[in-house]
Amino acid sequence: MDSSSESPKLIATAKFADHSTANAAPCVQRRALEEGKRMVVAVRRRWKRTLFDLLAIAPLFALAILLALLLGLPKIRYRGFETFGCDPSGDPIVFQHIYDGRFWTKYRKTGWAEWNISVREHKSLFWDVRNTLVITLAFGAMPFSLAKLIDVAWDLIVGRGCQIASIYFIYYLYTGVFAESMRHRPSPLDITLSVQYSTASPSAFLTHLRHLRTGSSSMPRRKYFAMLVLVAAIAYVLLLPTWLSAMTGYQAQTKPLLPTDDNTLVPFENLRTCAETIIDGSRVNLPETTCVPGGGELYDAVVAYLELYGMPGERFTLDNSSIFSYRGEDYRLDPPTLTFGSSVAYSYESSPHKGLTVDTLLTWGVCQPTKNYQWGFSFLLLFIFLIVTLLLATMLFLVWLMCYPKDGGVAIHQVFGDLATAVRVGDIVRSELGDNVATMVDKAMTKAMAGSFAGITLAAKDNA
Repeated sequence: MDSSSESPKLIATAKFADHSTANAAPCVQRRALEEGKRMVVAVRRRWKRTLFDLLAIAPLFALAILLALLLGLPKIRYRGFETFGCDPSGDPIVFQHIYDGRFWTKYRKTGWAEWNISVREHKSLFWDVRNTLVITLAFGAMPFSLAKLIDVAWDLIVGRGCQIASIYFIYYLYTGVFAESMRHRPSPLDITLSVQYSTASPSAFLTHLRHLRTGSSSMPRRKYFAMLVLVAAIAYVLLLPTWLSAMTGYQAQTKPLLPTDDNTLVPFENLRTCAETIIDGSRVNLPETTCVPGGGELYDAVVAYLELYGMPGERFTLDNSSIFSYRGEDYRLDPPTLTFGSSVAYSYESSPHKGLTVDTLLTWGVCQPTKNYQWGFSFLLLFIFLIVTLLLATMLFLVWLMCYPKDGGVAIHQVFGDLATAVRVGDIVRSELGDNVATMVDKAMTKAMAGSFAGITLAAKDNA
């Protein structure tokens, strides 16, 4: 065969090779582009998952901070004077009895000295179990209408709002959990229907509880834990509005008052704090328990007395003879010296030198309501609520980490949704009961499907 006959074949082969090479280049580019798109989608899913992890853990920190603040509240120490109030039974009570006042006197050897007169621990209503349903964290001084408005707004906005938000979160989390579970084993129809159409209802609670009890032996540990948390979460959501309402409320503001000798009532807040108290004031023609207000003739007499006889010990007594000068009269006292009390005392304007101890105030004081109202919380119920919420949020976060699809739940909408769930469940029921299912009532279909093990499974094509 001569070269002239082979030339056309060689030329045709060369043209075909050039054409194939020209077609291969766009294919490579398309594959590279598709690979790049898949990488971008994977990165987006990874970042989305990381963002959701951060969003999921944020409430845990918020709850922990609130709990820490609440635990620190009873330990706040108000320096200065006692903080009086009224307990739920209507009796005066000392909310805070920590007196850190200073009685200054000029001592002839050491100069100015500081005496801590009295320190007593406070009595708190917060941890008293009898006050579980009592408003112990009250705020404000408002008219009745405003207090009622705040209470109704709390129940409507906070109570129902938290319930709706909790239901949405449970639905979002557990549609992904069950969609992931369907890739490995069938999911019962009643569970799928409960998650979609009655996420947090009494019927859903009973459905999940029944499967939790009957399928505990064959259920994988992760799914069993997820189901256990789901049952607890539904119970929490059902109780949430009632709980939030029970731990709040409004009440009339009450004030402690002291009946006086002239048949008047003096508010505790108007009492004067004694700079010092003379326990045996009768020795110098004063009341037995004498209040020494800061400043004035009696105060100057006490300061001068202590300057002469030095700084006493803890009970403010010395085994020496002494002279107490007051109002131009000298009282010559046999040992011991005057006794100055180590506890805080009070007096009122009409009887400035009659010292009243804290125990006296609590014994004779009365509480009366005012025209103002307060709104607030029950400390114990709020504390228990934060503890339970923090524990449940932690368990839900663990379910998110262990059971939620790593791909972000791309298959969720193939099973869950108003129409998607109806179609999936309807196809399975029709395949189990036949075409005559259209003429059956719900009770008959439920009874016929009771013994069936049919469930929804996501096949490989559903996972794409």
